[in-house]
Amino acid sequence: FGAQLEVESTSNIADSALLEECAGRGGVRVMPRSDANANRAAGTARGTGSQQQQQQEQHTQQPRKKLVIRPLKKQPILSESFLEDAWKVSLEPAVIAIQQSHTSRLSYEQLYKTVEDLCSNKLAPQLYARLRHACDQHIAASMRALNHAACHTAAAASAVEFLSLVHKSWSDHCTQMLTIRSVFLFMDRTYALQSSTQQQRPSAASAGGAGNGSVWEMGLQLWLQHLQSCSQVLRRTVASLLELILAERERDFSASIGRVSGQTLVKNIDGAHPKQAHFDADTESAHGVVMSDRILLKAILRMLSAVSLYDIWFERAFLDATASFYSHESSKLLHGPSPVSVASYLELAERRLAQEEERCSQCLEISTHESLLHIAKEHMLVEQVDTLVRSGFETLCDEVCIADLRRMYSLFARISDTERVSTDGMRSSSANRARASGQGLNPFAVKGTPSASSSATVPAAVVSSGACHKWAHEKMRVAFHAYVVRSGTAIVSDEANDADMVPRLLKLKRDLDDIVTEAFFRNDAFQLTVKHALEVVINSRQNKPGEMLAKFLDGILRTGNKAYSESELDSVLDAVVMLFRFVHGKDIFEAFYQKELAKRLLFQKSASLDLEKLMISKIKTECGASFTHKLEVMFKDVDLSADVMTTFRAHQRNQSAVRNLDLNVYVLTNSYWPQQQAGSNVSTTNAGRAAASSNGDAQTGTAPSLHLSSELVTAQEAFKQFYLEKHSGKRLTWQYATASCQVRARFPRGDKLLDVSLFQTCVLMQFNDANRLSYAELQNRVGLDKLELQRTLLSLACGKPGTRVLIKEPRGATVGPDDAFTVNEDFSNKLTRLKINGIQLRETAEENKDTTEKVFQDRQFQIDAAVVRIMKTRKTISHAQLIAELFNVLKFPHRPADLKKRVESLIERDYLERDPNNAQMYSYVA
Repeated sequence: FGAQLEVESTSNIADSALLEECAGRGGVRVMPRSDANANRAAGTARGTGSQQQQQQEQHTQQPRKKLVIRPLKKQPILSESFLEDAWKVSLEPAVIAIQQSHTSRLSYEQLYKTVEDLCSNKLAPQLYARLRHACDQHIAASMRALNHAACHTAAAASAVEFLSLVHKSWSDHCTQMLTIRSVFLFMDRTYALQSSTQQQRPSAASAGGAGNGSVWEMGLQLWLQHLQSCSQVLRRTVASLLELILAERERDFSASIGRVSGQTLVKNIDGAHPKQAHFDADTESAHGVVMSDRILLKAILRMLSAVSLYDIWFERAFLDATASFYSHESSKLLHGPSPVSVASYLELAERRLAQEEERCSQCLEISTHESLLHIAKEHMLVEQVDTLVRSGFETLCDEVCIADLRRMYSLFARISDTERVSTDGMRSSSANRARASGQGLNPFAVKGTPSASSSATVPAAVVSSGACHKWAHEKMRVAFHAYVVRSGTAIVSDEANDADMVPRLLKLKRDLDDIVTEAFFRNDAFQLTVKHALEVVINSRQNKPGEMLAKFLDGILRTGNKAYSESELDSVLDAVVMLFRFVHGKDIFEAFYQKELAKRLLFQKSASLDLEKLMISKIKTECGASFTHKLEVMFKDVDLSADVMTTFRAHQRNQSAVRNLDLNVYVLTNSYWPQQQAGSNVSTTNAGRAAASSNGDAQTGTAPSLHLSSELVTAQEAFKQFYLEKHSGKRLTWQYATASCQVRARFPRGDKLLDVSLFQTCVLMQFNDANRLSYAELQNRVGLDKLELQRTLLSLACGKPGTRVLIKEPRGATVGPDDAFTVNEDFSNKLTRLKINGIQLRETAEENKDTTEKVFQDRQFQIDAAVVRIMKTRKTISHAQLIAELFNVLKFPHRPADLKKRVESLIERDYLERDPNNAQMYSYVA
């Protein structure tokens, strides 16, 4: 070479020897130009500390030594048979031994040295060609064996057996090529890899090429070339793969059906005769079969992926078969002769998707994941959304199947808004790349496999509505709204069970809240749906829901309510207020609540004043202070009445007129309390307890129809005189219908205290001076009207056993003008204090009607006031505009015809006038 190499002095003998060896291989001589100091330095390096220090000092002082490499005078000549001898003697037998799984007579180190020598002498191309030829012959022989198995044992061999042969052949090929690569590693690194840098990985399009790829790529190229030439092997391989997957899916289907139904008698997917299944006993063995099949499946798919046949040959056929399978299965399950329930189908669909995801993660390429799940969802869910929602959604809601509804919601959440485009357009990008590369149609097609394409698209209205982010959830939301309206309207419209309306609505509301919270994960759209649907429900029947809400609260707030504990009362009141929020005609609720509150306050029937005030505060928060003003004044009147009675008792302490009578009077503000009719059936308790309405007029008045006893008249006049002296200019109107008494009755079998109404008291007092009285005599003495007297006598003589203090002659369940009454001398009861007012506590239809008509009358005044306010602001307005503004202003339900009547009334009273030129225009009259 003639080059000079400058090297530093070193004590590394191995490096010097290696340098001489390399120089010898290159055919050159190495001549040192320096003296023998280098050898002495190497020797002294092994000395002790002082000698080493001396040598280091000498070494630093010595100049650098140079080696001059010169070429040999005569170059060595390579034998012409060197390649042939090395291949025939050493390498070819070794390659054959490796391919036959035998042991080579030469070690791998000797073989590697031989390959290195050949490549060092520029014989790598010839060596690569010989190795390729040897591998080609062996792979061709292996493929011929597989082709023979595919052609001659197709009918007898199962899919697993054939795939096992393919797997063994491929596994042997991979093991052999790895071993061969390790022997030819020097050639692979110095020649093959450098030659393959400008070539791509082998593909189906370049399968016939003979490029100089790496040894491993050469093996893949040859395997691909021969596999494509034996199309029967490839077709049988793919068909066996699909058959293996189909068998696993059918096993999964049978196992899933068994878990869902809990039965041992299961029909297979093709509708064959029932087969006895023992899933619990066979679970472990079935799992082992599935795992072994998946290992085999994964190995074969890795082979196809390695030679770039996965996309074109397997994936497209697999997706078509998947579409056919799930289309048939979903149709069979939901529309077959023995359809399963929606709950069972949802559980099966959930398991199917989980199994496909598991199959993707364990066996398939990642490029197939999106396409496979899309097809499974397309046929199991997307195409069946309408059927699932229409057939089973309301049933699940009726039964409050939280788990099944949650499963439906979660499955539908996996369906995107673009899910229902053509299935062909949603295939994997790998399949699209295959079509783009000019491969055309699928070269492998399963007979009888229909196309999985679908032209259905997402409705534009669903996408643009914004009600739910996903169109499948929107279908659920619409069905949920319809369910709530149907269920709630059935409750509200059930006139025979009006008494149970509110409890049933509360239960419905609780069930809906549980469904939205636990099944729909508090989805805002579903929460709004419940509110809107309940608003429709509550107002589907005008006035009645508001009335029943007031009466339900009355039952809760009364003394003796045992339905709820103290801890539950607050939550129940909140639920009632929630329903009350949806009522449009809140004035109906106000009227009935005020009426029932008056009874509770006057009769001391309230369970707790604190609970009463808590309810008032909740209503106030919901409707404002103006809505509860009257109710708050009622509480104030009761408190002030207590103070008045304390003062009255102190004033009358020494008065003999009321000394023997415990009189208790409630002085009520007339305009804030519900008016009671003279013949009202409402009663209070305690001898001498009465209600007096207070007005600003100085006049006094009483109910002239009732004849009171002298003791009651004396006590009444005493209180009237006392009150009017303290509050001049006031007027007291006694409300006898709201009074009650406690009467001591002396019977032969013992004295009793009777809690009765004032009307009952007046009847009983007549028997102090008469043993027997006729109906006509009692009517003349008491002064009650016919209806009220009949009801009073009915309660005293025909009530529950143990409360009949009078005896009616003749006996019967009704009171007539020819009846006579006597005291029941045989009356007995284990209780000392009795209540005889069961009939009086019932509200009549007439009173209910009177309350409702009063509300309607108040509404007319509100309409008049609203019309006048609008006309003052607008001065001139058309009829249509006026009606539209009234609909926005008024908060209670009304009809256009009612509004028109009120406008006509205002015109008659000169508040408005019509335009002379246009009858549809109104003008305000100042």
